[in-house]
Amino acid sequence: MGNTLASTVIIDRGGCLFLEKVFNAQYANADAVIVVDNIEQNLIEMVLPDNPDEWLTNLQQVRI
Repeated sequence: MGNTLASTVIIDRGGCLFLEKVFNAQYANADAVIVVDNIEQNLIEMVLPDNPDEWLTNLQQVRI
């Protein structure tokens, strides 16, 4: 039997959507993603893309 290690990716927030970060990490065979809050502000806001339908297909493919 082979030895299997899980891979975890640590990503700074900002620059693109959370969904895009997780989808890209998953596509690169990451087993887990940790998004780091590297921006000092009172509230964390997660926004939808301009065209939510565009990401609907990708959202259905993200493993939780």
